Amino acid sequence: MEVLYVVFCFFLHFALLFISVYDIITMRIPNVSVVFLSALGLLRSAYMVDGSFFESCAAALFICVVMLLVKKISSKITGENGLGGGDVKFASACGLFFQFSGVWVFFILTGCFGIIAIGIRNLVKLCFGARGEKKGKYVPLAPAIAAAFEFVYFFG
Repeated sequence: MEVLYVVFCFFLHFALLFISVYDIITMRIPNVSVVFLSALGLLRSAYMVDGSFFESCAAALFICVVMLLVKKISSKITGENGLGGGDVKFASACGLFFQFSGVWVFFILTGCFGIIAIGIRNLVKLCFGARGEKKGKYVPLAPAIAAAFEFVYFFG
């Protein structure tokens, strides 16, 4: 069973790393990688943890609803799409890996890591100047979501 868990963790980390790097480079999150991460989450919930399948699905649905609300409210306030649909799907897929006890910590850490990413982006813009309007205007949120997921999954 330990070998299976090590292989599972390898695929999990690979998926998180791929999604983060792809989002940094292209400002998009591919649907195939979110489906793969969701399949890993469903597999883990169904077979590796006792009796938490429905709670994990409910946590993912709750994360999806909250992130969609944040997306709609922030776009109404700012007039721009700050949170992309890929970020919502990615965060929802991450919700399949833990129960409701980890959801709030996940939201708090995602926000904190997102603020840190915005601070780093602003510092880089200040030091080196803005290069490219699209890349300088938005911050890829997938690395913040992945970092928050790692903390909640392994330490929470």
